[in-house]
Amino acid sequence: MNITAAQLQTLCHIAQEAGQAIMDVYDQGTTSPPAITHKADQFPLTQADLRADRIIRDGLTRHFLIYPRFGPTSQWDTAAAHAVLQVAGGSVCNLNGAALCYGLQQAVLNPHFVATATFATH
Repeated sequence: MNITAAQLQTLCHIAQEAGQAIMDVYDQGTTSPPAITHKADQFPLTQADLRADRIIRDGLTRHFLIYPRFGPTSQWDTAAAHAVLQVAGGSVCNLNGAALCYGLQQAVLNPHFVATATFATH
């Protein structure tokens, strides 16, 4: 994937915005420690993580027509949207680059995936 200087600048801006959101959460937590929950794999998850994740996902989706999904979804959550996106020229692939597969012979839960579009909406 070739990236232009403008795209790199946009990515840097998204990363800086996410970093600032993390700092804002920790600045607000000076009187008490930030709340920590744990993901299914028992790794910690803070409000700072959630805010930064949202900024990064929104930025990638808005500027690059990319939607990474690392949370749990099932076949019935994604199959119809995958079909519509595919007809429109996009794709939904697992992290190894293979298209998501559907059907009773597959696990009901999807692997982590990335949805991309090849068309411009702005």
